[in-house]
Amino acid sequence: MKQRKSELKTGEVVSTKAGKLKCKTIIHAVGPVWNNGRDQEMDYLSRAVRNCLADLEEKSYTSIAIPAISTGIYGIPIEEGTNCTVTAIKEYLDTHSDSKIKHICLIDIRKEVIRAFRHHLETVFGISKSRVADVKPRLSGLLVVVDFSFFSVLSVFMEPSSVTPRTNVASGVNPGIKINLMIDSISNASVDVIVNSTNKELQLNNGSISKYILFAAGSEIQDECNQKYPQGISTSTIAITKGYNLNCENVFHLVLPKWNENSSDSKFEEYLLNKPVNEGVHSKGKQFVC
Repeated sequence: MKQRKSELKTGEVVSTKAGKLKCKTIIHAVGPVWNNGRDQEMDYLSRAVRNCLADLEEKSYTSIAIPAISTGIYGIPIEEGTNCTVTAIKEYLDTHSDSKIKHICLIDIRKEVIRAFRHHLETVFGISKSRVADVKPRLSGLLVVVDFSFFSVLSVFMEPSSVTPRTNVASGVNPGIKINLMIDSISNASVDVIVNSTNKELQLNNGSISKYILFAAGSEIQDECNQKYPQGISTSTIAITKGYNLNCENVFHLVLPKWNENSSDSKFEEYLLNKPVNEGVHSKGKQFVC
């Protein structure tokens, strides 16, 4: 990226290596900044999407994950932006009958964006609701996928799942307790309690786990943290809030002690297992996701 001698213009793209991401390349697209439609924003957005697909094919790749470009801090309304993206994909495929693209994953962490993508796939491609996750338009071999899993950015073929794991990697059963190790997005879990590892200030937008919980639960969960715990929490307490848009009754926000390789594992385990009891939370019969 630093080797470029000129700046990209709106609608243009450039590709780089993927680093540690599980993909072959990253295509960086310059999306337009919203100005109430006065600056041909939709034309530039459409151009950016088409250039992504063209760059993909130049490299002889066949799959791509595309977010809702410019619908975040750049301010393009979600409905207009997602419709433009889906329409641009269809226009590209309609004008490239020899396209080798096989999988397109439209992805975002915001539920309203996924709903908008789903709606516009139905209208633009003429897809029924029952087939929205496995779309086969008239172009032979094409599969358009709307993926509802946050972690699907790591694999464009990953499909959403419920709390039941796709692969039960490991499970152990003790009297009255069942433990499952799952590979899934935490927002898909339908349990009594979700455990969130966060910071002492309870600013949920900081930290990879708490940031996603904030996105999935909604801003009300941060409001409750601010109101109930204005001074934050320490490693000796747990903050308890409602689940809001998550499929759980409560979220337990905790601050883990800093890792010290000289500390005994037993102390760490004792902290995790006993804190709910110390906080007066009756855990018997409850389901937890950590």
